[in-house]
Amino acid sequence: MEDDPPPLKAPPPARASQTRTPLVAETALLIAPCLYAVLALAHRGCAYEASIFGILLLVTMASLHNQSAYIARQTRRYRPNADAGLATGLLLPPMVLSSMILAIPDGTMFTYLIPLLRLSIWFNLFEALPVVTRGRPKSWKVLWMSGVLLLISRQMTASYGISVHPRMGILGLAVFKVVLRLIVTWLETSFTFGEALVVAQTLSLLFLDAVLSSVTKLDISRMPIVLVVGRSELNVFMHALLFGMLMIGMVLAPLLRRVSSTRAEGNQRMFVGLSLGFYVATVALVLFVIAPWTALCLGTNPFMWTIDFVFTPEHNRLLIAGFWASVIALGVTVAYQKFPTNTNSTSLNLKRKYFHVLATLMFIPGYILDPDFMHLAFSLALSVLILFEYIRHFYVWPLGIYVQDFLAQFLDKRDCGPVILSHLYLLVGCALPVWLNRIPQQVILGGLSGMLTLGIGDTMASIWGKRYGRTKWPGTLKSIEGTAAFVVSVLLACAVLSAIGATPPLGTAKWIRLGGCVGLSSLLEAVSDQNDNLVIPLYTFALLHFSIA
Repeated sequence: MEDDPPPLKAPPPARASQTRTPLVAETALLIAPCLYAVLALAHRGCAYEASIFGILLLVTMASLHNQSAYIARQTRRYRPNADAGLATGLLLPPMVLSSMILAIPDGTMFTYLIPLLRLSIWFNLFEALPVVTRGRPKSWKVLWMSGVLLLISRQMTASYGISVHPRMGILGLAVFKVVLRLIVTWLETSFTFGEALVVAQTLSLLFLDAVLSSVTKLDISRMPIVLVVGRSELNVFMHALLFGMLMIGMVLAPLLRRVSSTRAEGNQRMFVGLSLGFYVATVALVLFVIAPWTALCLGTNPFMWTIDFVFTPEHNRLLIAGFWASVIALGVTVAYQKFPTNTNSTSLNLKRKYFHVLATLMFIPGYILDPDFMHLAFSLALSVLILFEYIRHFYVWPLGIYVQDFLAQFLDKRDCGPVILSHLYLLVGCALPVWLNRIPQQVILGGLSGMLTLGIGDTMASIWGKRYGRTKWPGTLKSIEGTAAFVVSVLLACAVLSAIGATPPLGTAKWIRLGGCVGLSSLLEAVSDQNDNLVIPLYTFALLHFSIA
């Protein structure tokens, strides 16, 4: 996020109108590893998945020609003055799933991830077809391409005896379409088209996993054996905290809107009363809805399990939690007292990177010392940040105005929608690799990919590029010097982690491949208009599992 301009009253022209070079480079950086994934899946014996992934690559390339015309019809829904991010949205989720599948041996988890990959690809094929036809659903092109896809899918299913379970496929597609619809209507202009696809697909697949977990526990439906897989307690808590907090927002949305309107009307007494009602209702939903579901999936009381987990004698989790609390308290205090109030480009950049550094100081030691505790902490932290976003957006008494004033210091051109996403993306960018890395587990650096690329690489690229950047990448505001700083700083951090024994030693060949992964990630950071905090960690995670696992 180096060299970002300050927020402007009149936004500059879209970069896509100036040059197509960054778009072409971004697409190439995504297609190349996806093409490798297609070949690797075919070599692994996943012919059906390789075939439909290959079709998705072709459809994506065909869609790029028409994306501007299609997105222009829905421009009010998406973040202005940014590329649509079509290639990112269509290719990044299946690329990540493919990297995980290729990094693990045949077994229960392998057979469980395969249907999720198929769903991911089909989600994106359905979203890409309207783009190919410029939004004309009755076009002969849609009918022709749908027929080809159906024929190939049916032939592959007959040949290899594989398919997505019908109920799982229907439920998954329905959830994905609903989530995507909610994102682009309720949160207008908060996302690009590509970011919306990545977020919607991530939430949909996680929700589907939570549903399968519940159905398995309740034993209310005969599940195909490939969909029956044990979940760790940490995964159950992740589902409960994330979807529980999202459910709270949806259920209490009418109350929150009433809180906001009452404040605008100046009725202080009712405003305070409704705000207190929101807090009471939140606690009630936690105790009487979320906690019982968690207990069902855990098989024990979630509160007692958490206490036992934190106070486990052989771990120093209280010390780690105390360290995190100290860093947060000190960091927020310094931000309140020392940050300048002006919003020029340099000041805004330093403020934002300050919190990237704080995240690095907290998360890397935490993950190295206790990855399980880090997993749970990320789940809890994300749910708390979502709660605070409700409080901020609707100005819930008494914290809403203070949260708004604090976060307003860090807004940039991408925070133009109803929600402020930068801090959420930073946490999600660090958390997703940690959550995902519990499945392959061979590559410790995979779990650290978000912390290394955002906390160190992106920060150094921004600071160094601002100060010493002279040579710009064509069509962008990012400098070659900043990109070099990204690569050097991340590789130095990896070398330090290896030297102190935090990560396993790498041979010469793996160091070369690691350098290639970091180099490609730095290039994507330089040319992509998508939010770095969301895209770069997932891209790096996938590359590391393709090359090092």
